[in-house]
Amino acid sequence: MDELQFEIVLPCKEHAKIIIDWRNDKETLTMSVHTEPKQMDSFYPEFLRHYFSASELCPLFACYHGKRIAFLRFEDVPDPQGLRRKCCAISINVSPENRGRGLGTQILLNIQSWVKKYGYDFILAEIKPENIGSKKAFENAGYKLLEIGYKELSSGETIPMERYVLELSDSRPSSSVFIIAEAGSNWCISENQEKNFSTACQMIDAAALAKCDAIKFQTFRAKKLYVPNAGESGYLSKMGDIYSLIRKLEMPYEWISQLSKYCKEKKIHFMSTFFSPEDFQAIDPYVAFHKIASYEITDPDLIHLAASSGKPTFISTGAASDADVEWAVEEYFHHRGKHLTLMQCTATYPAGIGSLNLDVIPFYQKKYGVQSGLSDHSEHPWMASVAAVALGVFAIEKHFTLNRSFEGPDQRFSILPEELQQMVVAIRETEKMLGDGIKRVLPEEKELFAFARRGVQAIQEIQKGEVFQIGKNIAILRPGNQPQGIHPKFLSTIQGKRAKRKISLGEGIQFDDI
Repeated sequence: MDELQFEIVLPCKEHAKIIIDWRNDKETLTMSVHTEPKQMDSFYPEFLRHYFSASELCPLFACYHGKRIAFLRFEDVPDPQGLRRKCCAISINVSPENRGRGLGTQILLNIQSWVKKYGYDFILAEIKPENIGSKKAFENAGYKLLEIGYKELSSGETIPMERYVLELSDSRPSSSVFIIAEAGSNWCISENQEKNFSTACQMIDAAALAKCDAIKFQTFRAKKLYVPNAGESGYLSKMGDIYSLIRKLEMPYEWISQLSKYCKEKKIHFMSTFFSPEDFQAIDPYVAFHKIASYEITDPDLIHLAASSGKPTFISTGAASDADVEWAVEEYFHHRGKHLTLMQCTATYPAGIGSLNLDVIPFYQKKYGVQSGLSDHSEHPWMASVAAVALGVFAIEKHFTLNRSFEGPDQRFSILPEELQQMVVAIRETEKMLGDGIKRVLPEEKELFAFARRGVQAIQEIQKGEVFQIGKNIAILRPGNQPQGIHPKFLSTIQGKRAKRKISLGEGIQFDDI
């Protein structure tokens, strides 16, 4: 519907007046959580404080043929299913003269891409069971009933509510940070392939013991990676010709099914990066997720294969320009790819702390509306991971080895099994510290919320009919074990009014006392 557009609501009385007029409509009040009409004097401060509280989503007017026809409000909320997703609640109020025309559904459909653009995964709507019109509009816009329950009001009253949800992003591999133990080619420590296979299995054991979500190997063939006369790489110059080195590190295709089976036994996901269509065909039957390495980000064939698989895909972005990343993302989704995670990565081994550029993590989320991760090549076991989790990362990938003295290109900057365990613990503890990002009084705070939070309290016994006077018989104090008084912001409402009952020393003054 091209005629439908959106206008940002401004924190001004003109816009507040439009909203309160629509809100005070008789039908709207009946279907609202709070059924009492609002007065402008009290509504305007509430409008300024609460209607602009969402971290990134401003309130909007929906306009049809240039005329304002509806109001949309957003609020950041915890994920109702307890997962680590970015969620908002939405409420919509269509102006009385425009109801029943299907405009509410169209507005809800049109706004979805805008909300998703800001990285939100999930939209929640709470609707009274009797509000048939709103339920129909949300259902027609793709919302599904999540649960039927009750909402507790600030007055302590509970009312029945139905919660509808809309998924804006595809399901995630994990409800918490997805931790990938990168084995890479660190299994290759000998000319003896039996010993190498045993090392790969020991690495699976170590990753499972550390409680990683996945262990990732690499599946490649030298002839599909480098030109035969590629020469030596600077950082691997001691290991000679890169083409010969890569040939030594080739994992036999027949190992893939065996390692996948062993991972299942150890209850850890098997992954392997592919570097050619042949590699993809070998590993695709055995993996739930695909990974494209940094230097393959310009290869359309590999991106198309990952996209066509329909499986969650991780693309590393080391040594890539923003233009490279943008092209890869467009190519991936153009070929119907799903579940994309862009991995910030610094293509140097090891990567210095100052080169990690972790602020790219939220940049990817905002620019592309996808999950972001960190492929960490720094030497510290968990410092970068903790910082990345605090920035909202979805996945962490870290190279590890059984012994740094083993021969191989990645051994020296890889962490050890005990350090891998430390990293997982650090990530999980950081997740707990982050919480859900919604500021509210926590259950752990409720005792001191009641005991130490200041309210309007009686500083002497107040007789029925006595005038309230600040500093004489009332003051802003902590109540301790006495009943807590109303918020001090209402002090001007109390001053000069009379008490409706006898109030004891220390008691909190309530609205009903005035």
